[in-house]
Amino acid sequence: MSGCSNQATGYSNTSGVTFNYYNAPYLYFTNRSSSSVYKCNVNSSNGTLSGCTSTGSAFNGPTGIVINNGYAYIPNAGNASVTLCTVSKTDGTLSACSIAASGGLYSSKEGVSVINNYLYIANWGNSSVVKCNISLTDGSLSSCAATGNGFSGAIGIGW
Repeated sequence: MSGCSNQATGYSNTSGVTFNYYNAPYLYFTNRSSSSVYKCNVNSSNGTLSGCTSTGSAFNGPTGIVINNGYAYIPNAGNASVTLCTVSKTDGTLSACSIAASGGLYSSKEGVSVINNYLYIANWGNSSVVKCNISLTDGSLSSCAATGNGFSGAIGIGW
């Protein structure tokens, strides 16, 4: 890699990052320290970020973010939960955020990814990966259960 430069400065403990393109390209990142998710405009010609603003709510130590089918899924290390938000197709903001999953399966969730209609969450606290079914109707999560074995401190996950 070459030509790398800081694009969004002044944030501490940033972790998850994802990209989404509806009417314009947006980059999202989580800030665990401030329990926030930020949305930035992306310049299509040179990749620079601008206009980074906090968006959404109901986060508690967010550690990752993935967007699928008009919904954002954000794991929260602070309260062992996953927040579900609707993503505006007009301006990319997150709204109608609420806790979609919580409980004993979750302990310090870190990374998150979507494959087909399944949400996978790297669960560092329980050394596991949790798989949830995603509703095609409303983005809700169901049938969440640990899957696979032999993980030790799972932090990141990708597709």
